[in-house]
Amino acid sequence: MFEAIMFPSAAVLYAWAIIGEHVQKELRRWSLRMFCCAVAIDASATLLVCIVRTGVSVWPATLHGQLGYAALAIMMIHAIWAYRAYARSGDALARFHRWSPWAGMLWLAAFVSGIPR
Repeated sequence: MFEAIMFPSAAVLYAWAIIGEHVQKELRRWSLRMFCCAVAIDASATLLVCIVRTGVSVWPATLHGQLGYAALAIMMIHAIWAYRAYARSGDALARFHRWSPWAGMLWLAAFVSGIPR
C-alpha cells in the first residue's frame, strides 16, 4: 500500500520540478529541493518494494523492475546535474534546460509501466 502513495508523490514532485524549471526558463532553489525530495522518496519506495514485495531481492527480473532501477539512476543523475548546472550557470543551464524534459519522460515511462491494468 505504501507504494501507492510514495511513487505518485515522487512523480508529482519530479514533474513539478521539471515543469517549473521549464516554464520559468531558469533553475531555482525550490526546483533543486523538489528534485532531491523526489529522488529520496523514489529511492525509499524502491527499497521498501524490494524488501517487502520481493523478499529482499535487489534485482527484479521483470521489465518494470529493471526500468525502475534505470529510472532511479536517471533521476539521481538528473538531480546531481541540476545542482552542477545551478552552480555553473551559462551553457550548463542551457543544456540542462534543453535535456531535462527528456530525463523526466524516461522516468515517466518506468512509472507508467508499473501501473496495474
